Amino acid sequence: DTKCNSMESEMEGGGGKRTDEREREGEEAIKEEDEVKMEKEEGGASSQVREDHFHIWHGEPFTDRKSTFQAHVVEVHTKEEVQSVLNVLKCDRKIAAATHNILAYRLYNETHSTCQQDCDDDGETAAGGRLLQLLQMMDRRDVLVMVSRWFGGILLHGDRFKHINNVARILLLESNVGCKRDEEPATKVKRKHQ
Repeated sequence: DTKCNSMESEMEGGGGKRTDEREREGEEAIKEEDEVKMEKEEGGASSQVREDHFHIWHGEPFTDRKSTFQAHVVEVHTKEEVQSVLNVLKCDRKIAAATHNILAYRLYNETHSTCQQDCDDDGETAAGGRLLQLLQMMDRRDVLVMVSRWFGGILLHGDRFKHINNVARILLLESNVGCKRDEEPATKVKRKHQ
């Protein structure tokens, strides 16, 4: 009996330590969750999420006739970073399930004063080129923008290009990703009704 009692008291003591450890781990997990929530709340209409070592901005989804459009913007400096960001984005089940993930990027080389740029329509004919044209018109550098479209079953014809560019433009203005160093960040974004 005394042997069993001493074992029970040792187990109770050990169990108490484990409980304390679990409580500490739980508190740390809650702090991390709160930090992620605060980051999302501070982002306002869009949210900035640290995924891997990239700061990826996710815009507010926009829906028209059951099709939903959402922009994603991130600062990149090399083609390898472009590929890494695409891998991170496509690990998100929702983004991977999109009907189209249209993208464009521009990488600026200060030494040669040139931009390396590319785009991908992902089945949405000519949409990638239009996104790239938006980046050129806004003179954004070292930036990748991807717009996910979830098709709702109703053809939008030309409106789809307007929505793709609008969600991208809004997020580029909100995030200030890709602005030239001497350019002042936008303080307030005027939103056009879509």
